[in-house]
Amino acid sequence: MHDLREKDHVIREFNNHKGEVCTLKVKNKTEKVFASGSSDGNAIIWDVHYGMIHQIKAHKGAVKALDWCPWKNGLLATGGGSTTDKSIKLWNTSNGNLVLS
Repeated sequence: MHDLREKDHVIREFNNHKGEVCTLKVKNKTEKVFASGSSDGNAIIWDVHYGMIHQIKAHKGAVKALDWCPWKNGLLATGGGSTTDKSIKLWNTSNGNLVLS
């Protein structure tokens, strides 16, 4: 995280992925939660203040798509973007459990 108003603008680092980050998605404007997807096949749900909440290890390839459900709080969709995966999975972000694949 960067605050470009500051001289030393790096204010927090989030570095639990083993591969390159392919996608980021902020939950909404009021909550300080976001998700990241990586080439390591993992998605991570983060809290800006506390760090990693859940690490999702279910895709066989890079996680290239993420989105929060606009009508159901606590539901995250992840998409595997490789020829070995080709899946979309829905996750309960309260407990990290898979809801649907």
